[in-house]
Amino acid sequence: MGIEKTVSELAEILGVSRQAMNNRVKSLPEEFVEKNDKGVTVVNRAGLIKLEEIYKTTIFEDEPIKTYQILLNLLKKAIFSSI
Repeated sequence: MGIEKTVSELAEILGVSRQAMNNRVKSLPEEFVEKNDKGVTVVNRAGLIKLEEIYKTTIFEDEPIKTYQILLNLLKKAIFSSI
């Protein structure tokens, strides 16, 4: 199946509740979600990349999202927190 993560694994990595991550995974297109050998719902590699874009963070240590996206997110937080 390749690289995949369960809802619980993703919740821990991204720092959100399991329930919030479960709701997010349910909203992903079906091509991003599969069942593993144990019948557990997992997000495949393409879905993980999509979640990186949504959460503006890195799931894959070996393939981080673009640096400018991280900087842009930090800049937005700094601007909006000062308002």
